Amino acid sequence: MNRGPLPDAYQDCTPIKKDSKFLAETWTRVGEMHFDAGELAPAISAYSRVLASRTRPYYDKAIYKLAWSTTATTASPTPSASRQIW
Repeated sequence: MNRGPLPDAYQDCTPIKKDSKFLAETWTRVGEMHFDAGELAPAISAYSRVLASRTRPYYDKAIYKLAWSTTATTASPTPSASRQIW
């Protein structure tokens, strides 16, 4: 079920130091905080910022959690007929 585009919670957020070595880790931690709280739209926004550079050490975790967050926002609230056991 598609609910339309998610709002970008951090659209206007810009780092003080754009080349900081802590930038990818910070966005990953912000994404984790939102993900753990069930706030998926801001989590997706934060994880997306890590993907700007594939060379960062947090890219793999961010893309994994981004996939989980995106899946959770598009998942149907009821099980499909093919997944029902009874």
